[in-house]
Amino acid sequence: MSSSDPVPVVPRRTSLLLALSGAVVGAGAGVMGAAAWRRKQPTDQLFGEETGRGLPATPPSPQAARKGFETEDMSAALMGALTVGLGITIGGSIWLMVLMLHSFQAARQDAPPLTTQQQATIAIPLPHLQANPYLEIDNFRHGENNRLGRYGWIDPQHLRARVPLGVAISRTVGQSLDSAP
Repeated sequence: MSSSDPVPVVPRRTSLLLALSGAVVGAGAGVMGAAAWRRKQPTDQLFGEETGRGLPATPPSPQAARKGFETEDMSAALMGALTVGLGITIGGSIWLMVLMLHSFQAARQDAPPLTTQQQATIAIPLPHLQANPYLEIDNFRHGENNRLGRYGWIDPQHLRARVPLGVAISRTVGQSLDSAP
């Protein structure tokens, strides 16, 4: 941007919507953070709902405890809080994206109309070297395809011939191209 370009201004409505969306996403993240913080708090009790920990449905084996596997289950309340927080965060993020797309679409300015110079047709200057260049390139490609795809003689004495490209490839693939001693 140069110094003369205007700085884009965000409308007040858009700013308020973005702030509200950020608050909703922040609330969801706060719920998840509080649940995780509560899970990590030290307690005097070995198990209990205050910490979000509970006795497992099946007691862990001594081998699992020695290997470092988890020996406690997470409470349903903590799982519910994490799920609600994650849902709020995802929903708020989607809502924020939709609002931003709508505000960007509303703030978008249409391009100015084209000038007469931009709308003018371009005339190729004389002399025109080809009367119909598209027909000539089509005829050239047709002739090349005929030469590459058919048998024919290369010289007027009929001493050398050409073979179609596909036949030449199939006969030489997998063979040495060195001449025999």
